[in-house]
Amino acid sequence: MVRRDFFEKGIKMDSKGYCKLMTNFKLNGLKFSSYMGTKWFISKFIILFVGVLMILSEDRIVNIVGYILFGYFLGMVLANVRNFILSKKRWDLQKEFFDWGKIEEVIAQNSNNKNHSGLKSEDEQNQ
Repeated sequence: MVRRDFFEKGIKMDSKGYCKLMTNFKLNGLKFSSYMGTKWFISKFIILFVGVLMILSEDRIVNIVGYILFGYFLGMVLANVRNFILSKKRWDLQKEFFDWGKIEEVIAQNSNNKNHSGLKSEDEQNQ
């Protein structure tokens, strides 16, 4: 499985990366910008910009496609905002149930040490 940087913050999404992400949410709170990430904002801005340019076009077919693209943008943004609101409500409850000691233990470990918390990174699982 391909690992990727999460929100361009250098966090790999294995068990250690997940624990870093949870700690980041605990310390900074669950904010819209940290939940969605920079790539989300850039991609939505590009879709909006292209849609508006197409709407302003004099060609009727391009104009219609622009309205469709703008509707897609609006629906996508509203759905993501709704998901963020639901996640924020859940996060207020979920953070009370995390074992923060185990999470900090996973973060503190060197990649060469065996994981004592029962969680294994993707590298250890693939071996």
